[in-house]
Amino acid sequence: MAFTSAFTGAQIDAALALSNNGAMKAWVDADTTTTPLDSYNVASGTDHGTGDYTYTMTNAFALARHGTFVTANPNGAARGSCANLARSATTVLAVITYNTSFNLIDYEHSASGVGDLA
Repeated sequence: MAFTSAFTGAQIDAALALSNNGAMKAWVDADTTTTPLDSYNVASGTDHGTGDYTYTMTNAFALARHGTFVTANPNGAARGSCANLARSATTVLAVITYNTSFNLIDYEHSASGVGDLA
């Protein structure tokens, strides 16, 4: 099947620059067992215990300190989440989820990563 486009060369070049320099390089939407409900550039997940998750990427970031953005999927309940820098690596999105008392809890979450790929 041939691909045809109504975009000009400049528009295609701009789209490629965005994907190479500013777009999400990996993301995952997961349940409490690290089973991805949907993902991009994520090969697998590991549950390290209550509220502590990592996701191994298919293609690595250039640096371990890539940008990681995390959100808990609270469904009306007060929950929090953040990147786990202690587990950060070039091939990992690391996540922790917690309650309003800052105790780790298992909870559905989403994470995404930005930065240059290796």
